[in-house]
Amino acid sequence: MPQHPVTWARNARFKLTFALGGCCVHCGTDKDLEFDCIEPKGHHHHAMGYVPRTTFYRRQHKEGNLQLLCAKCHRKKTKADLVKIQEMEENEPF
Repeated sequence: MPQHPVTWARNARFKLTFALGGCCVHCGTDKDLEFDCIEPKGHHHHAMGYVPRTTFYRRQHKEGNLQLLCAKCHRKKTKADLVKIQEMEENEPF
């Protein structure tokens, strides 16, 4: 009998966390961990349901674009990413 999709996603996220080392790549804590795309992919995946978002993160991991950050480090990186994106947009020729 196949796994329930939410059970599959929970197990997949656990395996991803383990594969990524189980701690924040910046500060080393193992508390409040979140998946982060190294190169930002926008925010559309945050609106996805649990199962599709897990599939998105698995794909990012296969592409080498996923890391674990604690909530505090993730907020700092997101803020820096937004500044970087804004600067790039300002420097684009029309």
